[in-house]
Amino acid sequence: MKKAYCTIFAFFLCLASAYAQIRPIGPRPTVEDNFPHIESSVARLCIPLRFPIPYLRTFEQNVCEYYDGNYQDGGLNLIPPVAYFVNVDYKVWRELPIDVLELHGDSFSIAEKIYYSADGYVIIGAIPVAGQCGWDDEAAREIIIGYDSKFGFSENYSLTTKTKRKDIVNPNRCKLTLLNRDVTDNLNRLIEKFLDQGASKVDELVPRITDFKQPLIHLWDVLQEPIKINERTWLTLGMEKLSGGQILVSNGNPQFVSTTIGVTFKPEIHEGNEPSITPVSLPSLTLENCTPGFEVQSDISMSFDDLDAKVNANSADNIFQIGRRRLLLNNVHTYSSGQHVVLELTAKLRAAKPQHPRNRFLSSIGYFFDNLFYRRNAKMYIIGTPSTNPRTNNFKIVDAKFDPETETIIKHKAPWIKNTKIIATLETRSNTDISLRIDELKAGINSGLTKTIDNITLSAATGSFMNEKTFIYKDRIYSRFKLTVNLSGNYRVD
Repeated sequence: MKKAYCTIFAFFLCLASAYAQIRPIGPRPTVEDNFPHIESSVARLCIPLRFPIPYLRTFEQNVCEYYDGNYQDGGLNLIPPVAYFVNVDYKVWRELPIDVLELHGDSFSIAEKIYYSADGYVIIGAIPVAGQCGWDDEAAREIIIGYDSKFGFSENYSLTTKTKRKDIVNPNRCKLTLLNRDVTDNLNRLIEKFLDQGASKVDELVPRITDFKQPLIHLWDVLQEPIKINERTWLTLGMEKLSGGQILVSNGNPQFVSTTIGVTFKPEIHEGNEPSITPVSLPSLTLENCTPGFEVQSDISMSFDDLDAKVNANSADNIFQIGRRRLLLNNVHTYSSGQHVVLELTAKLRAAKPQHPRNRFLSSIGYFFDNLFYRRNAKMYIIGTPSTNPRTNNFKIVDAKFDPETETIIKHKAPWIKNTKIIATLETRSNTDISLRIDELKAGINSGLTKTIDNITLSAATGSFMNEKTFIYKDRIYSRFKLTVNLSGNYRVD
């Protein structure tokens, strides 16, 4: 009889235990195979150039303080068909320094007053007629000369000038005293010849002393090479074009011409093996002002196995007690369902001793029977959102809650679970510090871009590191960041 009672008791105990098990159907696992495209932003490196331009000295050398000679010309303006010829000795001089030197933007202007005198003869028909102007006791004649010059870029990567002489101004004319014949225009042609020679010499000099092609070729080639951040991370710059910016002329001795060379590129960070790059030849120089800016996106990821290890850490804290009930967490397994993280919890539900009973004896008896009958196994599902803290850049699961089916079952069978801190605890455990990987990325970019190439020095310093999105792709959770880099260049003029 006793055996029958025990069998019946055991049957109802098993039936009650089976009914009390918590085993909802979890959210369906998915494999996210749509990887969000990384947008490559246009970046620019601006390299200032500053060349000394000794054009003032060059002009002074070509407009001497004093020179003299003999000039012959058959171009005297007389009424045809009269034959003519001019043969004069001349003296030309000026005062130091040059009278007017104006610098404005990418141009400069020079004006100078020079003095001259002439002594000779004019042959009219076959008759030579002597005469002079500004000679002996006559006042010297005056001519105002000048240049206008404008800077630009050549296709061969240098600066250029286009220099033109100004029209000559004659405050007073040169008329040979004997016959009062005007030979001013004849002498002007002589002066124009010297002025044109001076302009040509300047235009030939400037490209030679501002040639920056070879350093740019080397810079272009070096920056096309992948930059190693670590064994599995690479930075490529994606070189696109070179541009020349606004040209400004500044005063001083010597004068300086300043401009900026802009390097335009599209940087990308790659994970895996070293990327293969097809070299691009140095492109033609375009005209465009350079505005510096460098942003690049980077992904830092962790696997679900890594997340499992995080949420299963601190196993000594796997007991969650509320009153006379306790939850013993055995294991947490994580997986993805859409863009959510699912935490599959395997746990045991047991009775717990009251912590501060009024009657210790009766409480112990109650606990004995409660512990005997309240023994349940549970499988529960918590669903949360992967997130990256914008302040610390740490990864964490947020907005976690029981999935709807789990919520319904525990509401009827174990509502006390809702009052435990298990969700908050697992959220806290999921917190992952990725600062070391961020620092490694920054250091790799800084060291990889800080270099000297011929007489061009590059310097890089990473700036802000801002999370843009957190997402799931296949078996990993990604945090995508936008990193700003302050990249500057300096060109040393030898």
